[in-house]
Amino acid sequence: MRISSFTKLFATVLILLLLPIGAMAFQALNIQDDIVVTQNWTQSKLNEALGHLHRNMLMMVALTVTTLLSVVVAIVHTRRTILLPLAQLHEEAKSIAEGAYQARCGIDTSNELAELGAMFNSMAVTIEKDIATRRALEEFMQQATAIFENSSEAVMITDAENIIVRVNPAFTKVTGYRPDEAVGKNWDLLEASMKEQAFFLTVKNSLDTTGRWEGEMTSWRKNREAYVEWRRVNAIYRDGGSIHGWITLFSDITPEKKSEELIWQQTNFDPLTDLPNRHMFHNRLEQEIRKVDRLGSSLALILLDLDNFKEVNDTYGHNSGNVLLKEASWRLNSCVRGTDTVARMGGDEFTVILAPLKSLISINRVIRDILYKMAMPFQLGDKTAYISASIGVTFYPHDATDPESLVRNADQAMYAAKNKGRNCFNYFTPTLNEAAQNRMRVASDLRGALADHQLQLYYQPIVELSTSQIHKAEALLRWHHPELGLINPADFVSIAEETRMIVDIGNWVFQKALQQVAAWRVSYFPQFQISINTSAVQFRKDVDLFSSWLGLLREMRLPGQSIAIEITERLLMDTTCDVRSKLRGFREAGLQVSLDDFGTGYSSLGYLKRFDIDYLKIDRTFVQNLAPDSEDLALCEAIIVMAHKLGIKVIGEGIETMEQRDLLTLVGCDYGQGNLFSKAVPAKGFENGITEQEEVSDMSLRIKNNNGREDSVRTGSSRVLLPYNDTTQPSVFTARGALRPPG
Repeated sequence: MRISSFTKLFATVLILLLLPIGAMAFQALNIQDDIVVTQNWTQSKLNEALGHLHRNMLMMVALTVTTLLSVVVAIVHTRRTILLPLAQLHEEAKSIAEGAYQARCGIDTSNELAELGAMFNSMAVTIEKDIATRRALEEFMQQATAIFENSSEAVMITDAENIIVRVNPAFTKVTGYRPDEAVGKNWDLLEASMKEQAFFLTVKNSLDTTGRWEGEMTSWRKNREAYVEWRRVNAIYRDGGSIHGWITLFSDITPEKKSEELIWQQTNFDPLTDLPNRHMFHNRLEQEIRKVDRLGSSLALILLDLDNFKEVNDTYGHNSGNVLLKEASWRLNSCVRGTDTVARMGGDEFTVILAPLKSLISINRVIRDILYKMAMPFQLGDKTAYISASIGVTFYPHDATDPESLVRNADQAMYAAKNKGRNCFNYFTPTLNEAAQNRMRVASDLRGALADHQLQLYYQPIVELSTSQIHKAEALLRWHHPELGLINPADFVSIAEETRMIVDIGNWVFQKALQQVAAWRVSYFPQFQISINTSAVQFRKDVDLFSSWLGLLREMRLPGQSIAIEITERLLMDTTCDVRSKLRGFREAGLQVSLDDFGTGYSSLGYLKRFDIDYLKIDRTFVQNLAPDSEDLALCEAIIVMAHKLGIKVIGEGIETMEQRDLLTLVGCDYGQGNLFSKAVPAKGFENGITEQEEVSDMSLRIKNNNGREDSVRTGSSRVLLPYNDTTQPSVFTARGALRPPG
């Protein structure tokens, strides 16, 4: 209500109050006129009448004023207690109607209008909250709809009977079903895993007890393609607690599963042969041990190493080697049961787990079958390769009760088979374990041998057979163990190679040999040469081998011809570019190359020409049985003739008798080395021998026998050995007949 209405009301009341006064005044005027007109009124009477009238008028005025004041007070009170609150209520109602729900009525009276205002304010608060809630709900629904429609995760809403009532676009993208094709259908049209009873019961039990389930399952697309999904199902409950429906969210994880499977495959299987790798082998072995424990049975572990595989790999290349490994793995699998495990441990090493083990006869049959099939020729394209297998066998629980010991036992048995000549098998025995422990001790002690000055170089002379002159020597490593005594290289070099300590040891040997050859070139012969043995590990693993050795030569101002590097046929055939470059580098720097144990490997004339070999050392196996007209003599002669055609000198190794020396000289061998001349001795003993040779070099010592024929001096047998022990210095050449030319 506006204030102008109140003004109109006040004017109306005032007019109503003034009307009686005007009437009375008008009446008085009429009376006066009557008095004047009639002239009948006396003065006193007139005064009395006027006085009476005057009093009445005063009373009327007083009454009017009083009434007027009362009306004013009433109007003010009414305005404050009724009209203004009503106006406020009107304005608040108008604001709320216009959407200003935060509007409030500030009525400070204590009457019913104040209560009405308070209720009106409460209603406004409620309306504001309801509107805010409705707006928030609308916003939430908009967001939920946007999420539902744009989610990358498929959403499917079903009723309590599992009938699909709504799906989102991602559902169509994952499954291929359009909404009109899915809505109204049972949700099991997607589920492949649910066909499996055990899986179905697991899911059903979880939904029945908790109202939710989450996990991986296989489902069908519309085109019947199976895919793997990650699914989450949650119940939608009514107020009373009963199930109203289900909301299901799922996503296609097929790519992730394929990646996981690929990673698992790569982690557990050998990529070349598809056999279980070392990691999977250990898991399988632990599983089989637990299984045979439950059954009260036993198992056999076979460790197999392919003999001569590296030679085939180096000769024909890695691709051919890979073909051989694949074929070998197939042959291995063909020898065992489907329940047995064949694994590739790495390189050319395989394992077989036979569990449960039926009998010793059955395992012998399997092993012999493996040996037979591995010895059969391998066709590598247009090439044919021949290998064999060395097999170690151990049993659980007879030989060991834990996987680590079992593998260690099989490894020891396999190495024993190799030492027996390869292409055979060997069962584990406690003796093998003792030998392995000694081997471990040697490996441990060898680590400190170099620092503790336990290693020493011995020297064996290389004699020029036509003149008996000694201008060369081979440096041979010896180990003076503080407890085990003198240890030969055959007992520790392989360990040094396995542990790669051979790199440091080889560098030490080269340095010591340089120091020694420098001294002997000054003292005895300006062109003296020392041969040192090298290992393939040095060439492959020591990246500084070439630069460090040539640096030492320059530092000591020695020509490359001071040193001859002895290599094996296996190293000569190494296809690694780094090995070849180092060999060529040494050859170009003047170092001479000697091919050791020639005739026991697979090298060819092409390799000899390619690397400019200076010396061939005929292996002692061809020398030890030399006799006139023997096959070994013919073979030695053929090697010598071939080498000479290529400009290569020949050294005969392992000469034990003068007959062997004479026969080799007869067929043109250039140099000889062996115990007939001297076994390997320390540098001091070697120097004593050279001194003795020089002292008698001008003498012609010949002995007439009873038939009048000259013969070489002998020492009671055809074998001339060096008299050497720990307390006396050796005399290398006291048996002079061993050093003078035959004839």
